[in-house]
Amino acid sequence: MVYSARGGPCTGVVLAQDLVLTAAHCVFATAKITIVGPVAARLFRLADVVQTISHPRYDLYALLAKDRAADLALLKLANPLRNTFGPAFLSPRPIPPRARLVIVGYGMSTVGDRATSGTARMTMLIVNSQSGDVLLLSEPVSFGGTRQLGGCGGDSGAPAFAMTGGVPVLVGIVWGGDRCGGITVVTPLWPYRDWLLETANQLGSPLTP
Repeated sequence: MVYSARGGPCTGVVLAQDLVLTAAHCVFATAKITIVGPVAARLFRLADVVQTISHPRYDLYALLAKDRAADLALLKLANPLRNTFGPAFLSPRPIPPRARLVIVGYGMSTVGDRATSGTARMTMLIVNSQSGDVLLLSEPVSFGGTRQLGGCGGDSGAPAFAMTGGVPVLVGIVWGGDRCGGITVVTPLWPYRDWLLETANQLGSPLTP
């Protein structure tokens, strides 16, 4: 979980033991950011963030106008996370149409129910369509019925994984959701792969290409 002085929480994903990826709107224009995570079934403060780099194309004011491009930020931690937190593998390929993605986030289970945040939840969603620089996902069964699962408050920055040979590979980051059970909006990482690798090197946390 990613907490900032502007409020929160959001979700993040570990790319290296001292590097976390999240949504830029979670950490924009704030100096105090903390990483919190589970230890022995309880949430603890794990590390402070000492440097934040958002993608240069990210613009909060454009985001407010629904331009959701490049909503990504890398967070350099003051200390490495313990080895129980393993780094995610970046996918080297674009996401195919109609792909099924696994989303893992710490957000609320229903709209406005803050008491349900702070618990990691996982679901599988399908890529329904693409709009500009983002992917629109929904629950597979929802095409013939009522949508029930999807991104909710606190899931911004959550990882989206595709399964490749039985191994989860990171393909996107959740931007947000619609009514905690409608469309989930995901920023695909493939268009920003070079930026992620170069920025991680700049922060002293090189990633495997």
